[in-house]
Amino acid sequence: MSTKTSSWLLLSRPGCHLCDEFCDELLTAFPRLTPLLEWVDVDSRNEWRERYCHRIPVLLDSQQELVCEAEFDRAAVAAALLRTGAINQQS
Repeated sequence: MSTKTSSWLLLSRPGCHLCDEFCDELLTAFPRLTPLLEWVDVDSRNEWRERYCHRIPVLLDSQQELVCEAEFDRAAVAAALLRTGAINQQS
């Protein structure tokens, strides 16, 4: 079994001020997510571009399940942390 923790993905685009604001809120509420968070260009995969094109920012958990989109949702992130077991690393 791998000891590497899976990344949480923030789907974004370069220069997206909404994505910057989303990330600021996310990391203020859950600062220990910082080492787990990976910024990814939504246009880097056709699947993401087709699914989330105009809905960014999009946060996917370590299992690449949708956590929240467009606006930061603290309750949804907290629930995803519990569901994925990442909350143990966050407490």
